[in-house]
Amino acid sequence: MKIFSEALAQFRDGSISEEELQKLLEGYLSIQEGDFGEIHIQQSAALSDLCEIRAFHICELLKKYIAGKISANSLSRWANILMMSDAYKIAEEATEKEEDAITEALHELASPEINGEITVERAKELLSVLLLKKLDLCGG
Repeated sequence: MKIFSEALAQFRDGSISEEELQKLLEGYLSIQEGDFGEIHIQQSAALSDLCEIRAFHICELLKKYIAGKISANSLSRWANILMMSDAYKIAEEATEKEEDAITEALHELASPEINGEITVERAKELLSVLLLKKLDLCGG
């Protein structure tokens, strides 16, 4: 289980790609793209609730996008996977405000066809919103 947790955390942190995650969890996790660009995830029950999400994880990925280290599509797929996979859960110690911020941010990023294209400007705005919550959600 430790290798599963480590791989999931590396993906959550943006240290490995979606492809690398699938390779590390081969036989336990499959991420496929549907006919209309939607994501379908199949996973083993062994992966359930192994990796926690905090708001600062979202902030870090937004910063990577703003710095040009990842694409808008990668950021959107990352948010979709975190939302749709049973392997990820919001940290139990998260406050209600942090939980709401995480949920809102992931929904915003996961659905650019509904919420509008992800641009550097939108990413900066979302990062500012998270920072302005005055909850130290982004680690300072």
